Amino acid sequence: MADELILVHNYKHLKKALEYRKEELDQKIICFDFISHKHLRKLGISHNFAEDYIESKEKELIDNTTREIMFSWYNNDEIKNYLIYKNLNLGWLLENELYGYFLEIIKNFISLKKIIKDEKPKKIISTDSLCALSKEISKKTQIEIIEYAKTEHGGLEFDKIMIPFNFGKSVHNIQVSRKNAIRIKNFLEDTTSLFLSSNIQEEKKSILLVDFNLSLYYDFLKTLSKSNMNIILLNLRKPAVRNIKDLNFLRKNKIKVINYKKFQKSELVSIVKKNQIYMSEKLEKLFLLKEFESIFQIDGESFWPAIKYQMKQIFLKRFKEAINYFEIVENIFKKINIKEIVTLNDVGYEEKIVLSVANSHNMSGYILQHGMFAENSYAKKFLNILPIIPRFGFKAAVWSNYLRDHLLEMGASNEQIISIGSPRHDRFFQDTKVQNNDILICITPQISIDFDSVDSREYAKAEDMLHNMINIIKEKNCNVIIKDHPSQHALDISSIVHDIDSTIHVYKNQNIFELVKNAKIVICIGFSTVLLEAMILDKPTILFQIHPNWIDEQGVISNVTSLVKSKDEFEDVLTNLLTDTKFRISQISKGKKFVKEYMTNHGKAAEIFRDMLIN
Repeated sequence: MADELILVHNYKHLKKALEYRKEELDQKIICFDFISHKHLRKLGISHNFAEDYIESKEKELIDNTTREIMFSWYNNDEIKNYLIYKNLNLGWLLENELYGYFLEIIKNFISLKKIIKDEKPKKIISTDSLCALSKEISKKTQIEIIEYAKTEHGGLEFDKIMIPFNFGKSVHNIQVSRKNAIRIKNFLEDTTSLFLSSNIQEEKKSILLVDFNLSLYYDFLKTLSKSNMNIILLNLRKPAVRNIKDLNFLRKNKIKVINYKKFQKSELVSIVKKNQIYMSEKLEKLFLLKEFESIFQIDGESFWPAIKYQMKQIFLKRFKEAINYFEIVENIFKKINIKEIVTLNDVGYEEKIVLSVANSHNMSGYILQHGMFAENSYAKKFLNILPIIPRFGFKAAVWSNYLRDHLLEMGASNEQIISIGSPRHDRFFQDTKVQNNDILICITPQISIDFDSVDSREYAKAEDMLHNMINIIKEKNCNVIIKDHPSQHALDISSIVHDIDSTIHVYKNQNIFELVKNAKIVICIGFSTVLLEAMILDKPTILFQIHPNWIDEQGVISNVTSLVKSKDEFEDVLTNLLTDTKFRISQISKGKKFVKEYMTNHGKAAEIFRDMLIN
């Protein structure tokens, strides 16, 4: 127990928090995020993780409560009428991003309850967000609560966008607001549209590809462009053209890119503004409802008052944006003769808008499998936010019959699934297999889906493991290459690697193909499609799994990769792969067998999928 608790949550205000630290007082510092932990550790300051107070029953409560609230709140009879825009539930639209946001809030709320119960403090010192939650918990106590800083509320996952850029051998990131990211995207699209033909031949039918990353699908798009149809890209989230190579590719293959602003005519702007004002008025009434307090509660204690203002701001911004996108997409679909739509997921905010409008126009299409699925039934708990079971009347285009069977077990019907192979991986089967002395480490953390995926201690373990891996590889006189995942996540890989060895290359947005192709061994920190890609290219693999529930230790992937849990296990496996030819060949052979089962139509999936789309 401690008389005073200093709760650290946001490293930017750590200096201010430490001003309250007094050696002579009975104090305890408790850290609520991984980055703050890193700074405290560097300063040599003793502290606890908030997660240290969480036992299995609280962990289960966090996971169950998050699912129960986030998969149902927007369908509450009193609430949903305020959320509907032309048959589209805007609360459901944000389900994927809101899930991670509320997982953190619910974890913090339950952690605080347990901390207060165990420590019985007289005083709590923290940021505004944790103070607000603490006040809701300690209403019937005499705990003094002191706020040391007002934080900029993080909002949803994509309210802040990280823009990576290379500088020398390192990758640095600039964080910009969603508003500025959209401005940058619009500027890039206005610029690139000057060099691309916008002429869509009306007499031809069109295939619409939604939010594709060009660099991963060059071969598929090139094959598709040989059909007698308009091939059109619609990217609402990120620019379709990200470099000169993309621009030249589109021009050469006569692929069109929709600049959605060109469908935003003056009369549409007027309609959108009118509807946005009406939705804002509905939101004002929505946030007067008492139902929120009974929904957003745990064991009779509501945390809604602590988050109400922030939620209102999120809804105002995103709902206005959604209405604008909805009307633009509606206008696009009225003016373009679309035969088929292909997207990589159906759970994202932008994808849901496009597919909802498509569904209202009775348009068909496919959800093209983009990566490996979790191999066990655990993912079934999260089907609302995982692109596994297709929605909107679309079909799932999966990589093999093995995956078809997996989807059937998860609840899909046979009519919803087609097995085509993976168009993005044709190149992996066609290219010459080579290797040098590089050992590639790929950082592939899982999405925020449950307590384990947001446990700061797991990130600390992953960082320590990365340190150990690099040091051991260097002792073996091999080159280390680091590939960070292009998404935004808690591990600041560039700074971690720079502290160990500033000469090591760190890549983030580069195409994984060349890196894997040239590697001798591929290591993943976190379950990833990279494991499969390495196996296609005859590379032995090692997996250090961050998320314990994502794979089964005796499952399929665990039997074909080398699963390690400690520094010693890693060193033993690495040594065997480098020195024991028989063991290395055995691991590669297991990988080949797995690839044969996990993927069909090796090297020709693009042609097969193209023929399916155009016929």
